Amino acid sequence: MPRLIFTNDSQKTFLQLVRVSSGLSNEELAQLCEVSGRTFRDWVRGKYNISKSAAQSLSEKFSVPIPENTAEVNDYWYVNK
Repeated sequence: MPRLIFTNDSQKTFLQLVRVSSGLSNEELAQLCEVSGRTFRDWVRGKYNISKSAAQSLSEKFSVPIPENTAEVNDYWYVNK
């Protein structure tokens, strides 16, 4: 599952805009993304990178654009060959 790499705090900002736009809690948004509440909170904190499918789903459902300065990376992008 590809991941999106956001610059600076833009992942946090994107997810906060989604939360405000949707009026849903982090737990409810996590259920929509089919992840645990902890994973979603880690996405908000920037500890982990959000999956591309979750970001696209949230963007489409709540009309919040994904910032253009994101990079898409494949699974295990961090492992040196």
